[in-house]
Order: sequence, then structure tokens, then C-alpha cells
Amino acid sequence: MPTPSCLFIADSSLAMARRPESTEAKIYLAMNAKEINALSLSEITAKLRETREQLLQLRLRKQTGQVEKPHLLRSYRKDIARLETALTSKKKLSAVAA
Repeated sequence: MPTPSCLFIADSSLAMARRPESTEAKIYLAMNAKEINALSLSEITAKLRETREQLLQLRLRKQTGQVEKPHLLRSYRKDIARLETALTSKKKLSAVAA
């Protein structure tokens, strides 16, 4: 009978082979307001679209019980709020300047 460590390695390698590549596996660092304010309007819009897509994918995985890091739901929502706030303020500034 194999040792438990051999079973763990074999089981984990099989599980990794079956599991599709996850965006959760990447290290996620929440953006702060200074980083967001340094972005241009088009960069903020692109980052907002990307973050919303990640949140959608995470919500779908949550429904199927495949979420390993549920705290990311809150982080994504807060990032979306920060991005929306920065986008609104930059649009107002550009409208006043014009």
C-alpha cells in the first residue's frame, strides 16, 4: 500500500489535471485610489470591464460551489466602486475643463 504522501501527490496532480485554469489562482491585489486616479479614462473603462467580467465568473463559480477564495467577491465589488467613482470624477473634470 502506498504511503499517504504518495497518495496526496497523485491525487493532487490528478485534480490539477482535470481542473480548468482558474483566474482565482492568480494573486489578486486590490487597487487603491491613487493607482486608479493615475489611470486615463480609457484605462479605467478597460479595467472596469475586466473587473466586472472577473466578478461575473466568480459569482458563477460560487453558485456551483467551486469558489476557493470567497473574499474576492467583496474585493472585486469594492474595486468596481472605486473605478466607477474615479470614472465619474474624471468625466466631470473633463466636462468642466471643456
